[in-house]
Amino acid sequence: AGRSNQTIILDGNLTVQAGGSLSFENVTLILNSTRDGQLGIFVQSGGRFDVTNSTITAYDKTTSVFHSTIYGDYTTYGLRYHFIINGTSAIARSTIEYLWGPEPPDAFWMANGLAIYSSNVTLDSSYVQQTEWSGIWRYNSSPLISRNSILHTGGPASTMDLSSSRVVGNTVRYSGENGMPSGWDVAIGSGKPLVANNDIK
Repeated sequence: AGRSNQTIILDGNLTVQAGGSLSFENVTLILNSTRDGQLGIFVQSGGRFDVTNSTITAYDKTTSVFHSTIYGDYTTYGLRYHFIINGTSAIARSTIEYLWGPEPPDAFWMANGLAIYSSNVTLDSSYVQQTEWSGIWRYNSSPLISRNSILHTGGPASTMDLSSSRVVGNTVRYSGENGMPSGWDVAIGSGKPLVANNDIK
């Protein structure tokens, strides 16, 4: 199934099941949550979700959410959503923003931001921004993350655990805005990722 050249406001979850396929071309998808982390996009193992020249965002970008953590208190704005990929996905020239994230220390092991559990994922020439904690989070996978801009993340721009990700040629700006310790723009728990030619400031 494919959607193109339209705006979709979604009041529930978007799930691509095993054996299913969905593509977006020039689509704006707006997730209309009534509480932070209520809704999400879930690509199951065996499912495929491709996104090109599109924007995925939250409907509510202003509601304040207070957080009290081991790194101090902070407030985020907007009712954010999950985006978890266990299947196949090619995301190109798109904007993914206002992604949900748990408070630390849970943020270091719980799926958050653009959460990738599959090696069959490419993210290219896109924006990942305004995330509650991690920008891109990978576990036990080796996706290709290339030529993206990762901006305004509450925690690390990129978090990897047991991952052999290829993180190449990305631009990172304004990471750790919710009190993450300095120097954690890219956090590697374990694994042997390729991290090269990224512009991090």
